[in-house]
This record gives sequence, structure tokens and C-alpha cells, in this order.
Amino acid sequence: QIETIKAKYVGYKAFQNCFKLNSKIILYKGGSIEKDSFHNCEKIVFNNFVQNKKISKMENVTGKCGTNIDFTITFDDDDYYEYIATLHINGYGKMYNFSKYNTPWNDYKDSISKIIIDTKVTSIGSYAFYDFTKLSHIYFDQNMKSIGDYAFSHCTSLRSVTFEEGVKNIGESAFENCTYIDTDVKLPDSLTYLGNSSFLNCKRFDYFHIGSQLRSFNYHMFDNNGNIRFKVSKNNQFYTTLNGDLYIKNPLTLIKYCGYHSVDDQFGVNPILLNGVRKIGDNVFQKSLVSKVDLPDTITHIGSYSFSNCINLDSISLGKNIQYIGDYAFEYCKNLEYIEFPETVEYIGEFVIMYCPISLVFLLSSKAKIETYSFNSILHLNTLLIYTGESNPYENTSILVNNFKVCVPFQYEGDYFGSLYVYKSLFCGNCGTNVKWTFNSLTRDMYLNGYGNMNDYFLSKVPWDDFNPYIY
Repeated sequence: QIETIKAKYVGYKAFQNCFKLNSKIILYKGGSIEKDSFHNCEKIVFNNFVQNKKISKMENVTGKCGTNIDFTITFDDDDYYEYIATLHINGYGKMYNFSKYNTPWNDYKDSISKIIIDTKVTSIGSYAFYDFTKLSHIYFDQNMKSIGDYAFSHCTSLRSVTFEEGVKNIGESAFENCTYIDTDVKLPDSLTYLGNSSFLNCKRFDYFHIGSQLRSFNYHMFDNNGNIRFKVSKNNQFYTTLNGDLYIKNPLTLIKYCGYHSVDDQFGVNPILLNGVRKIGDNVFQKSLVSKVDLPDTITHIGSYSFSNCINLDSISLGKNIQYIGDYAFEYCKNLEYIEFPETVEYIGEFVIMYCPISLVFLLSSKAKIETYSFNSILHLNTLLIYTGESNPYENTSILVNNFKVCVPFQYEGDYFGSLYVYKSLFCGNCGTNVKWTFNSLTRDMYLNGYGNMNDYFLSKVPWDDFNPYIY
């Protein structure tokens, strides 16, 4: 219960959520109020804010931010109770590195909407302009060489970033969470290092241009940017593009898929791949709208999570030369009901078809390494067919199929072109003249069906003895 509050300065969220506060607020001439000072205080009455919209001009703030670099903050009168400020960086050479919220201009960062950097300044320090929420544009001229870690991170109003030739280094998370950048980002040919997460969570721009000198970068920072397309300098020896998709040149590997093209001229139906592509990288098609995929015979490697969560995918051909299939490669493909692993497969990772509605799996390879959980957690798996050739390399191999521990071979099915071994989810037999037993390995339920007496098994092995530990 405060009738009147008189102040020259009110701090950040000072009275936040004081719902019943009904005071009259008088701000002294030249005073200021931080963001959200009276958030959710709906009953208060602002006096000077309404009657005296103009505030007195702030004095310039000066200081040092490098051995040979000074700064000046100038203030413009706003038409309300805030100041709009410009930060001038003057001098030459390298700027100091800073820690989070420990810059000489931190007290004024929420007012700074423009930064003017002297053309002789050659580096931006770490955390220099972290969380400058009013900054909308930034320009780096040809003398700028390095941008430090987190230098512009969380600048949530930043819309454009312009690099001239000369920048060689962009640090870790330099522009992370600059979520409003909506103009294309063009990296200069001079750039040789792009830090991890440097543009993480920047989801609005369409094109990311890679210059001629960049050898490697963490392209997974764009995994959650479904709109991004890539352009690459024709002189870059390490990367190339087709239709906006990004490839590593040697060996030719698809590493980012943008989903703007397809064979059927519909969004993401059957992706068009660069001729001669050898590998599909990790996460490439994850959560994309592909529904039909015919991989060319040149592909030998499918990375982990490469088709994970492709909920429209209902048909896939792996080609004739696949050798490696990574962990979780096809998990959560909720419309994929059938898959065939060709005879060239040498390795199948963990949970490759987890939570897919697949009832039948063909493994034609006689040399594939199968992980313990390769075929675990498959929704409707009824039959796993393994073609082993003249001999059975999987004999006594222990794997888990939907959490049921089994050993290959499970059941002999014939010798057409070698031996075919089968895993079935239902095991059954007779246990009486008119009584039949059935064990469902998916549900771990045991059923007795028929009529009349069951056989006696006094101290002798029952037909379902192997399944006793698994019967619920």
C-alpha cells in the first residue's frame, strides 16, 4: 500500500507481479525505468510518463575496450521514457575479450540500437555485444579479421549481418539465438574458421553462402532450420551443392537436405541426389516429408538417424551396394511396413527400425554384423528372414527382438540357394491329444487351446521349456 512512488531510477522487474499495487508513479526529470519494472501491475498510474514524455538528454559515456581502442556511447532523446543510444568503437587493433555481462557498456546495452566500428579495428572480443536486444544491423568491413565467441549471441532484434572480404574467423556461438536474422547470410571467401553453433537457432533466413576457403564447419547447427538452402563458391574444394542441398566432395556425401525438390515435383516426395553420391550423412532426412526413396546403387553408407521421424515414408529401396546402416536410421517411420537389407550389408546398427509398423524384415546378407538391439522395439514384427548362404555365420548369435532374447537360427525353412533361417513371433506345439500350446514372444503370453487332458511331464522337459523365463 504505497500511495505515491517517486524515483529517478527503477530497476529491472522491481515491482513485477505486484498485482494490487495502485500507486501513482512519478519519475524525476532525467530518470529512467528498466524493462518490466512494473510488469503485471495493471492498477498503477504513471504521472510524468504521460504528461512529460520528453526526458533530459544523457551525457556521453566513454571508456576503453582495447589497448588502442576507445568507445563512446551517445544518447538520443526518445519520445517516451527510454533512451536510444549509439555505441562508437574507435581506434585500431584488437578489442579485449569479455565475459558474459561484464563489458564496460553493459549498463547501457538495452538502449543501444546501433554500433559503429572504426575501419581500423581488427577484432570483436568475446561476449562484446551479447544480448544487445535493440541492435538490428551490423556491418564488418574488409579490415575486420576475427569475431569472438558469443560476440553477438542473443541479439534477438538483429535482422542482417554483412561481411566484407577480410573476415577469417567467426567464433563459437557468435550469432547464436539471433532468431530474427531474415536476410541471407553470405560468408566471405576469406573465412577459414566457423565456430560450432555460430548460427544456432537462426531460423528465418533462406540461404547460407559458403565461401571458397572454408574447409569444415558444424552443419548440424542447422538441423532445426527446415528452410535453409546452401550456396557454395565454385572455388571451394571441400563442399558443393545441388538444389540447395549440401554435399562434402570427398567422398561425395550428402550432409544437409533442404526438401525443396523431388522427382515427382511435389514437396519432399522422392529426393533428387547428386550423381555419384557415396554416403548419406547423419540426420540428413530426419523429420523431412519424403515418402518414397530410391537410393542409387552408388551409395554404400547410411548414417545414424538419417531417416528418423520421416512419418510419410512408406517405401524405400536401399540400392545394391549398401554396406553400413547407422543406429536409429529409420526409427519412428510410422508408415514403413517393409524393408529389405541387401546382401552387401556388412553392419546394421542399434534400433534401426525402432517403432516402425514393420511385420516382415528380409536380411539377405551372409556377412552383416548385427548388434544386439538392431531389431528391437519394432511395432508389428512377425517374421525376420535371414538368408545365410551355405553356412550360418549367425549360429548362436544372441540378439534381442522386441526385448525377447533369441538365438539364430530360430527355425529351419529350407535350402533354396542356401539356408533360410526364420524368426517368428508365435511358437506352438502339442501338449495333449487335443491340446495345443502357443507362446507369443512379442507379448510374452502363453496360451493353451483345445479340450481334454494335457500330457504329464513329471520331471521331464516341457515343450515350452526354453521360453519359461520370458512367460509373463
